[in-house]
Amino acid sequence: MFCTHCGSQVAQGLAFCANCGQPLGPAAAAAAPPKKRSPAGWGCLVAVLLFFGLCALIALPDFLAEQRRAAERPAAQALQVVVQAEQSYAAAHPLQGFTCDLGQLQGTPNNLVSKKVLNAAVGGYRIELRDCTAESSGGRVQHFHAIALPARADRRAYCADESGNVDRSYSNRAEDCAQVHITR
Repeated sequence: MFCTHCGSQVAQGLAFCANCGQPLGPAAAAAAPPKKRSPAGWGCLVAVLLFFGLCALIALPDFLAEQRRAAERPAAQALQVVVQAEQSYAAAHPLQGFTCDLGQLQGTPNNLVSKKVLNAAVGGYRIELRDCTAESSGGRVQHFHAIALPARADRRAYCADESGNVDRSYSNRAEDCAQVHITR
């Protein structure tokens, strides 16, 4: 009889090859000892799984918060650009003051307002100008609110006004804005 693994000649009735140690034929299966898992091996596996599970639980909230901040950043940047454009527009139109029309602000150098508003839209925000008020009817517009409204309920709304402050709400509603100061 010959070993099917290494080709060495082996004596009849042996369960394993004397040369390579591999099992021989159908009798080898019965002669091979069953493999058992040690309790220490299972304990190590459980410990490793618990460790990685705990790490994931600790890191997940920070990861999700950073994801949200990254998704909201274009909205705050767009409002900063809109406020700067409004201030430039009011300086160029002293009798009119501010405008409540984003279209009038898009003639800025390099069309920066268009680019930032587009970036905010891609990030799931809609930029609006609201509450443009003058001290008297037909007078110079002295107040405005620029608002970034999220399309998703898990994103926060952002707002700004003529002061240049960009604020965020704790919700996705513009009415809740101006509670947390971000930039000046």
